[in-house]
Amino acid sequence: MTKILVSTGRPRNSATKTEIINLDNKNLTCQDLEDFPLAIQGAVGSNTGSFPVICGGWNGSVPVGSVKQCYKLKSGRWQHFANLTQGYEYIWFALIIQIDNIFSILFWSAT
Repeated sequence: MTKILVSTGRPRNSATKTEIINLDNKNLTCQDLEDFPLAIQGAVGSNTGSFPVICGGWNGSVPVGSVKQCYKLKSGRWQHFANLTQGYEYIWFALIIQIDNIFSILFWSAT
């Protein structure tokens, strides 16, 4: 793997920035990526093999700021991909498995 996707995080006011860092050329980052559609932190991402996905997170609202949306990055643009059954924040691990056209999302969360 020679590329790393970086998106969301803290501080939330700049958490929509998305970059791809090329490890083969540390001076080269992909600048033509759309901003992530939500200002969140504590989300989790995974690569389905076809595209990267980011799910969950916290939008800063109290008492309930857990996010249940998942977005995929296709052709440099974020697209709504799925909704979790409930919002999750601070997901520590995720595995997204694709079999045919069915995606299974397995994760462990603080909420």
